[in-house]
Amino acid sequence: MLNKQHKTQSQFTATVLILLVSFCTAASSTNKEKALLSWQTPLPRIQNFIQNTQHLEVLGKHHIVVVHGAEKNYVNEHSVNHSANHPLGTPKLFPLPDEDIQLTYAFTVIRAPANKVKDTLMDFANYRRTMPHIIESELLQQKDNHWLGQYRLTFQMPLLSFEPQVQIQHSLLKNGDLIERRIAGDIDYSVARWQIIALDKQRTLLVQTSWADIGSVSWLMRLVFAAQPDMNRLSPLTAAALTLQSLKERIEKKLFSRNQRLYAATLLFPDNTRYLTTLSIPQKNALIELTKLGSVNMISSAIQFAHQRNSFTLQPILSAVSVPQPYEELKQRATNIAKYPKYMRTISHIEDVIDDAHRHQSQWSLGFNFAVFTFDIDFGIEGLWSKDQTQFTFASTRGDFNPLIGRINWYPNNASDEKSTLVTMALAHNINDDADYILNAIKRIPYSQMFAGLYVGTLLIEGQQELAH
Repeated sequence: MLNKQHKTQSQFTATVLILLVSFCTAASSTNKEKALLSWQTPLPRIQNFIQNTQHLEVLGKHHIVVVHGAEKNYVNEHSVNHSANHPLGTPKLFPLPDEDIQLTYAFTVIRAPANKVKDTLMDFANYRRTMPHIIESELLQQKDNHWLGQYRLTFQMPLLSFEPQVQIQHSLLKNGDLIERRIAGDIDYSVARWQIIALDKQRTLLVQTSWADIGSVSWLMRLVFAAQPDMNRLSPLTAAALTLQSLKERIEKKLFSRNQRLYAATLLFPDNTRYLTTLSIPQKNALIELTKLGSVNMISSAIQFAHQRNSFTLQPILSAVSVPQPYEELKQRATNIAKYPKYMRTISHIEDVIDDAHRHQSQWSLGFNFAVFTFDIDFGIEGLWSKDQTQFTFASTRGDFNPLIGRINWYPNNASDEKSTLVTMALAHNINDDADYILNAIKRIPYSQMFAGLYVGTLLIEGQQELAH
């Protein structure tokens, strides 16, 4: 039996243990529980710029469309709009950074009812099964119309990979929009807005507007992006495209990334250009409106070619931009391909040029920065001009691509008050197995057709804008 002193010590020890357990439990609960408050997103709705959603429908019907918005500082604009339109007591605005940024707009048409699209989009715990760039997903909290999810992402590039963890608050607004913001984790800033627009009973337009500080994933990523600003500003395009593609594939239960298989012996020019994206008149008119936001990329489903032991994939992407110059003024530089390196920073040099009003041959070298590498892509092309030189169709003849096929179109604007030209560039590529180590390392990255196509296509179509300066 315990004496009185031992009993007192035991009671004291038990009391201390209970207090410690209670404190640790409370601390653990405090660490896990976060206040899920209502908030205002700084991101605009797509209808603020494109009031006719038929423009989005006609472009996104068979494509994933990604828009690289114009560079802009939104802080003053949002602070004025928030104070003017929202009385006291309304949710706090979650502001964008006080710097020049480029928003990313992405959309596609999904063959499914709006409620099915919404259910999949809001199945936060199972994002790891929906999106290949999310390797872990967990729903931590839910309160009213707010959810807190925790995700581990994966970013892959040659010799480098990153797996940041981030907590995201998802909030469902009364108008049906889903807004998201970063709460904690390895990414300093991330914000997105989702819109689910029913086109009919079986088709839904899904739209995402977003911006994220991807460079904040790690000091090494920040260092890479500081040295290679093009990768910094274009990485959000590939992230948005992969997210939309993943949701589309999950909902439709149909692979967009490898949609159809063809058996062909040899792809000969110019017959092989039939696999490139072509535009209808409604699509061209839609691009005229959408390029007012920034450069546009229309991603088609991938095509697999197979013959005996040789197989490869092409994923056609059409890039578009509005050049602030009438075509009659732009034409002299646009059709003088030999002079492209003088105006376009992506093109290192073009040599061995044979050119007339109908046919063209030349040897190209493109200079790129990718991850920790700086390298050139070298290839030769043969091409054909249309009679009025508003279209140039080409294909690779040798070099680092096998094949590369492309078509550039310049669309003169006949409106008397317009001083711009719509330019589109349709491309599809396969990196040659004999290319150097860096290019083949890029080729082995999952979804490299989309990533490389968006990267190269955006830089080259922006080069058409550089012709006007």
